[in-house]
Amino acid sequence: QKNKQKNKQKNKQKKTKANVESLDFISASTNKIKLKLIGITFLFIFLGGMLASVQLLPTYELKKRSQRDSINKNHELEFGSIPIWYLEQIVRPAKWYSLLVNRNKEFQEHPPVNQARTNEVEAHLYFGLIPIGLVFWSIWYSFKTKDSRSIIWIMIGLLFGLYTTGILLMVTKYLPGFQYFQGPGRYGIVTTLAVAMIAGLALDRFLARKFTKPKSIMLLIILLYSLYSCWSLSSDTDFLHSEFGGTHKYLLGSMTLNSSFWLFISFLSFLGMLAVLFFLSSQTDQSKQKGKMLISAAIILATFSEFWIISRNITFVTMVQDPPITHLSESPVKKFLAESDQPVRMWSPGANLTNVLGCSSIPVYLTFGPSVYFDEKWNMPHSENGLKDNPAQGQIHWLKNNGITHLLSYEPLNEKNWQMKLLWKGFDPVLNPAWARFREPIYLYRIENALGRAWLVDPTDSNRVLKNRTSKISKYHANEVQIEVEASKSSRLILADLKFPGWNVFVDGKQITQNSEDSATDTIFREVNLTPGKHQVVWKYQSESIYWGTILSLIALFILASIAHVAFWHPARLEKMVRLTDS
Repeated sequence: QKNKQKNKQKNKQKKTKANVESLDFISASTNKIKLKLIGITFLFIFLGGMLASVQLLPTYELKKRSQRDSINKNHELEFGSIPIWYLEQIVRPAKWYSLLVNRNKEFQEHPPVNQARTNEVEAHLYFGLIPIGLVFWSIWYSFKTKDSRSIIWIMIGLLFGLYTTGILLMVTKYLPGFQYFQGPGRYGIVTTLAVAMIAGLALDRFLARKFTKPKSIMLLIILLYSLYSCWSLSSDTDFLHSEFGGTHKYLLGSMTLNSSFWLFISFLSFLGMLAVLFFLSSQTDQSKQKGKMLISAAIILATFSEFWIISRNITFVTMVQDPPITHLSESPVKKFLAESDQPVRMWSPGANLTNVLGCSSIPVYLTFGPSVYFDEKWNMPHSENGLKDNPAQGQIHWLKNNGITHLLSYEPLNEKNWQMKLLWKGFDPVLNPAWARFREPIYLYRIENALGRAWLVDPTDSNRVLKNRTSKISKYHANEVQIEVEASKSSRLILADLKFPGWNVFVDGKQITQNSEDSATDTIFREVNLTPGKHQVVWKYQSESIYWGTILSLIALFILASIAHVAFWHPARLEKMVRLTDS
């Protein structure tokens, strides 16, 4: 009997030991799987970064030489934050998206944190009333059931929603990457993704579970509120249209979707929801399925209607029937500039626009570009009366020394004092409509004795232009500029294009290594010293950042393609490799 008891005790100990070992093995295996998953995740994040190297490395190179290298007046990190009070837009679109509301005035009176500047587009964050209703229900349901998937998306949505207000910038501005982008409000796209995921999961659960009257009534109320918002916004637009005329905001083809239309749609939706309730109250599975399909369709259509209307209210875009750009081939300014035998650089009153004419244009308009473009040297000396009077001190000198060959003006200039010749005046079908100058002409001048885009100077004094020396641009492409030069004595060739890493200069086929000490003055342009005689000077863009970025991207692409090849065409080999790593 004693032996039996001893044997029982031994067996119990063996079983306990075996169970403990089994649990330890399971725990160890689980930990190993978790470590593998974490390792694989970081591996593919690293490979993703490598794959993007062809873009990331040149962008980083530009950032180090741009106005975004540090926070300053040209790079306001807080610009585009969403004021906390304006988050009410999420649930009250009829109030905040109405055309009768002066949102920008509200932003000026009650700005975001740190008194940041913002506008209605930067501060826009909207998900649709039904999706946000599903999110509120999902938050309650997810924490009740401890659904980790929804909770993770809820935390992501809340985190980036908080970031849109600019509050977290006091911490994130010290983190790599976060100092690069302005407009915290734009991070709302991550919140929007999170809301979409949560709303999708919530709708899936909503439809999968048994429908009750409270659920149905709740959906009906949110749907009607959504349609009411559409009707309210449309009513305000109808009022403005009747008072001031013009094109109605809500046009779908030839049909105007006014407030009467949305009232009719609301009535039909109410009847549709009653039909849905009838289907759901039926005992047959087929009827219930039809009811759920109708609910899904109603949610999609109502949300789409909200987005369609709001996108026409919160925008800087004005839709026109005949865009000016379609008349580019008819532009007389473009035709005159095309007659020049050398590359044109034009000063114009409207930044950016004249670039469409196929020429370099000053002033530039960049929110992300080389910092020298924001230097005072790149701006024409200021004049109180613009260009109407005689040129201010230094203006003509500045124009010539920045490679300006032509000037565009809203008013006529004194040709003698400005040392210019009028080439054309009149109505340009591209520029005039874009500048809203439908009755006033514009004036195109050519600068007399302009230095052009390339000229020769004394090697010891870049301000002393050498006369009777020739420099002609024979080839001007995006990545290569070729210049034919003839000089009787030593000189310095200046090309009025921006210096930037990657631009290498070749004189008569031989690459010239340049040092910053070679420059007689601090200039933003490319330059090279030349000996007397005839030379062919070529500047080529051969960026090391693009070169190494391409190599890293190709390596990552090869690794990913190899993994995909083994995973899909040779899965047995992959399993064998996994077993070897396990052992």
